[in-house]
Amino acid sequence: MLQSLEIKNFTVFEEANLEFSAGLNIIIGENGTGKSQLLKLGYVFLNSSNKDQKNMASFLVGLKRRLAQELVEVFGSDNLGHLVTNRVDVEICNIKMGIYPKATKLDISFNKKSQNEIITHGIFDSAEYPKPIFFPTREIVSIFEGFAAALRNRELAFDKTFLDLADALALTLLKGERAELIQPIVAELEKQMKGKVIVKNGRFYLEQDKKRLEMPLVAEGIRKIAMLTYLIMNGSIQKGSTLFWDEPESNLNPKMMVQLAQTLVTLSSMGIQIFIATHSLFLLREIKIQLLQHPEVQARYFALQLEGKSVSVQQGDSMDEVEPIAALDASLEQSDRYLELV
Repeated sequence: MLQSLEIKNFTVFEEANLEFSAGLNIIIGENGTGKSQLLKLGYVFLNSSNKDQKNMASFLVGLKRRLAQELVEVFGSDNLGHLVTNRVDVEICNIKMGIYPKATKLDISFNKKSQNEIITHGIFDSAEYPKPIFFPTREIVSIFEGFAAALRNRELAFDKTFLDLADALALTLLKGERAELIQPIVAELEKQMKGKVIVKNGRFYLEQDKKRLEMPLVAEGIRKIAMLTYLIMNGSIQKGSTLFWDEPESNLNPKMMVQLAQTLVTLSSMGIQIFIATHSLFLLREIKIQLLQHPEVQARYFALQLEGKSVSVQQGDSMDEVEPIAALDASLEQSDRYLELV
């Protein structure tokens, strides 16, 4: 789980120090303020730093290589140097990460001339945790069949988060006691979908009343819930996991957003750390309603606002602490105009 990020001269962020909740983290901002970039940065660091080897020496040797490769492939840049803030007086980017629960620290830097060279300034201890999951704005269960193979063998306009997600979806289902433990949340999600998600011959279906419906024929909002459900069923999302979800409200109707807010808060209460990037006032309000009913869930808000060519960050434990939220000004202004006319 991600505890903190300290960023200096990375893309649109000249300087930002973010402290995250172990529960639900909500990043709010207009397009172009770096919401997706923050999600991807957190994902890259967790994905690269997960110590899945017993030999610490080999872990450290490969860490810099993995970080450099992940940054380039996830952000889709030609080289590392292009991720440094585009200012003539800036040459070096520095990023520090903290991880729950042992406050593991990682401190790196690279400069504008870097192709794939990263300098590490401090690595303390190591951490083992479930691999993070990243949901891009588009679901992939409707195009899953052959998708991972195509990404590996062809030059396609998808960043590495899509391939990682496809690989996670390809895992087989949990069995026995572990499957029984997740059954309550799976049952709730199946209730939302009014069906069960199944895979046959590498293709996803929604089974309703013993009839199988191909995923491309299912509404996109349901497909997103199906993707989430299957990743819980195969253990990719579990207690201790971190889920990054970019604009989960995309192409969802208000009814589905209500269900989404319920799901996000429920997953957080199960010990899953969640990061979402949004500019939906409706979703934010639904999440707040759910949080009021679940005071045990920790939440943290981050409002991004473009100031000149750089982005500033406000953060707090409630929406009120990050007001005014520039990204929501248009929605709030529309509400005012509507109330004046009716």
